[in-house]
Amino acid sequence: KERSRKLTELCKKIGMENNKKFINTRMKVLVTKKGKKDTFLARTNSYRPVIIDKGRIGEFLNVKIVEAEFNYLKGCPIL
Repeated sequence: KERSRKLTELCKKIGMENNKKFINTRMKVLVTKKGKKDTFLARTNSYRPVIIDKGRIGEFLNVKIVEAEFNYLKGCPIL
């Protein structure tokens, strides 16, 4: 159990380091499905998940990445 806990912590750390690199960048995403609490899940061309507030399923949007977690990014649509 201890080894598993350490590996999980390492995985989260590496994921966070990788995702932080995207903060303040602009990306084109495809809205793929409705999320929780009035959000949408979109994907980059490399299938990285991005949570956004507005959109329609099947729509391509340009977004600015404003926040990062170890397993997803948060973006704001650019008009």
